Amino acid sequence: MVEEPVLAPPVILGGQVVAGSFQLSFSGPNGQPYRVLASPDVIVPLSNWAVLTITAFGSEPATYTDTSTASRPARFFRAVSP
Repeated sequence: MVEEPVLAPPVILGGQVVAGSFQLSFSGPNGQPYRVLASPDVIVPLSNWAVLTITAFGSEPATYTDTSTASRPARFFRAVSP
């Protein structure tokens, strides 16, 4: 039987608006996969959040940039593994 690796939750380092775009910075173990999710409603089930990107952590903190913030209503972001 093969044991699944234990995944550490991503750590949110901060968020900021830069030149009209929203940047979310977060970190996790090198090589661990993560997804960035978004929703206009924070209380909807996680399965209903839009997947914005799927990738893996590197040796440096990750940054996701949402360039469409000016054309959208407010939305919430989450970084999750996997």
